[in-house]
Amino acid sequence: MTPGGRASPGACLLAALPALAAGLVNLVMLSRSPLFFYPVVDAAWHHAWAGSIASGNITAYAPYFRAPLYPLLLGGLYAFTGPSVTAGALLSTVLHAISAALLFRIASGWMPRGAAAAAAVCWGLWGTAVAYSSTLLIEPLYIVLILASFLFLDEDRTRSGMLFLGLAAIARPGALAVIPALLLASKPGRLARGIPLFLAPVAAVWAVNALAGDAGTVISSQGGINLYIGNGPEADGFTAFAPAAPPPQTEEVLPYRDNVEAASFALAPPGLRPSEVSAWWVLKTLEEAARNPGRVIALLARKAALMFATQEIPCNYDGYYLRRYSPLLSVLLLPVGIPMLVLWALLPGAVASGRPTRRELFLASWLLLMACGVVAFFVTARFRLPLVPFALLLLAARAVRYGRRSLILAPVGIAAGIAVSLPWRGVVERSGVNMPFHDALAHCEQGQTGEARALFLEAIDRASGRADSISLNRAEAMLDLAVLEAREGRTEQAARWLEALESEYPGFIESRRPGILQGNTGPPGRL
Repeated sequence: MTPGGRASPGACLLAALPALAAGLVNLVMLSRSPLFFYPVVDAAWHHAWAGSIASGNITAYAPYFRAPLYPLLLGGLYAFTGPSVTAGALLSTVLHAISAALLFRIASGWMPRGAAAAAAVCWGLWGTAVAYSSTLLIEPLYIVLILASFLFLDEDRTRSGMLFLGLAAIARPGALAVIPALLLASKPGRLARGIPLFLAPVAAVWAVNALAGDAGTVISSQGGINLYIGNGPEADGFTAFAPAAPPPQTEEVLPYRDNVEAASFALAPPGLRPSEVSAWWVLKTLEEAARNPGRVIALLARKAALMFATQEIPCNYDGYYLRRYSPLLSVLLLPVGIPMLVLWALLPGAVASGRPTRRELFLASWLLLMACGVVAFFVTARFRLPLVPFALLLLAARAVRYGRRSLILAPVGIAAGIAVSLPWRGVVERSGVNMPFHDALAHCEQGQTGEARALFLEAIDRASGRADSISLNRAEAMLDLAVLEAREGRTEQAARWLEALESEYPGFIESRRPGILQGNTGPPGRL
């Protein structure tokens, strides 16, 4: 079968409609819950950061701990709409639809038009992608940029491809991992002509960091502590939780401070600039690896195996939890491992289809390097998601070439996917996301204390599934329950929660809420 030729803009627009429709339906469904209006973890930071930008503080949070492109884009939107979670979620939905159009455009040059459309629709309805398309997370933007870069490189428009790769890097520096694959994409001379366009956005961010006092931070400084979280002595390969650290003692000027950033400074030697803090964490990670290389090798193998599991391991948001508010996600994000089994179904035909072409080698190397960038840190659904459209493209293109025999082999791939995933049963429940806790806080914000109480209890039960030192917001949930009980006059129940909390987590109460044991209850959670 031969490719159908590059699709027209109109055809790409049609291919994006399923993704757009799914995203809009999911957004409407999720917006019926308080959780939708109170972003979680990274999304909360993006919301606060964009609000600062919209109010005129364009270089807020510089020197950057996290790459700034998405908050800048979101801040530009907020300048027109005001700080609106709904507007931000609509932006994510549109970006997801654009990514489906881009995938269709790429795929139409690799396979027949019908197969390309099927790949685009499959991606547009990918459960995790639809779930994140209604949040303020970076993934929809990053996927658009990395797909656009690949598209232009595949069409031999090297300068445009390099520009979009530079933009992808200032959205998520992990995009830099694909640079070695560029040698298969174009001749060195053409690549060299694209380098200035690649460097332009990176240099702009670097200049902002330098003017803010840290020329050592080129894009962002979060890489060091994230490397430690993913490979340190307590790493399990999929939990992205900050190391335990004392809370900051200073009053923050900006509206939000990330707990991982706070921990990175609290545990590092004092007086270091952000880039030096990041370097300190890198050195600490390497020292740990040198002391126990066998553990690190086993951990990397574990993370590599997790990349092939069908489970969508939560990070920030738990897509499986969101199904209680979105019937659409109940269909698109099934716990049995669909849609990851789609990739497994394509795998045998792709493997059996013969020697890869140079283009396929370029795509395979691009995909492999992106995967290495994930395995180097921690494997979750969120960080694995940008690989999915490229995996769909590669596997579908090769399976289509093998023809109907790919359909005959598909059950073998599905069986293999299920077998590979069996050792990871329960990994979703043990992941580092406690959605009932964040949901309880959202209900508190809207004055729904009865529902919040039930969710805090669910959060405590959810956190009990971990056997390590990570409390998974169990301590915070116990404290917030005590505060709720005290506010409503149930002092005996409040005292029991405080007693249990002090017994399980000595010193936690006074470190977070000074004076609470003397009756100064203060606000629960983030209220």
